[in-house]
Amino acid sequence: MFELETRETKEFSLFKYHPSLAAAVIFIVLFAITTGLHGFQAAKRRTYYFIPLIIGGICKSPTVF
Repeated sequence: MFELETRETKEFSLFKYHPSLAAAVIFIVLFAITTGLHGFQAAKRRTYYFIPLIIGGICKSPTVF
């Protein structure tokens, strides 16, 4: 039901957004898998013009530096 909160216990939240750690981990793993797949396909078919896509995938990954 509805609870009244006092000013001392209420934190300001403009958008009422609470991120999910589980969803973040799932999407990091999926992003890493697709980046690796792009790297494998580029090396196998020698399509070196896809190197910027692979570098972008590695640099945007939060698990790398």
